[in-house]
Amino acid sequence: MGENYVCVVDNGAAKCFGANDYGQLGSGKYGYLRKPSQVIGLSEGVIAISASKNHTCALLNSGQVKCWGSNVYGKLGAGQFENIYNILEPVDVICPRC
Repeated sequence: MGENYVCVVDNGAAKCFGANDYGQLGSGKYGYLRKPSQVIGLSEGVIAISASKNHTCALLNSGQVKCWGSNVYGKLGAGQFENIYNILEPVDVICPRC
């Protein structure tokens, strides 16, 4: 559970609802959602979700991690997007030491 929003894993799919000021719902746009909505590109293979104050990450059964929402200071770990403050849909986390 994030700040004023919730994300869940539903049969391998990521779904979120609530506040969306930073794109933390992964819907591809801003705006409050009253009902759980499918996160773009994460309809299967999700095994865990971590929601923060204004960004969200998902662990996939492949071991890959995807994040979306506030990217201030590059906190999503998606290097090619380091100058973009809000990422509205999941992007791959870069893991140079993995």
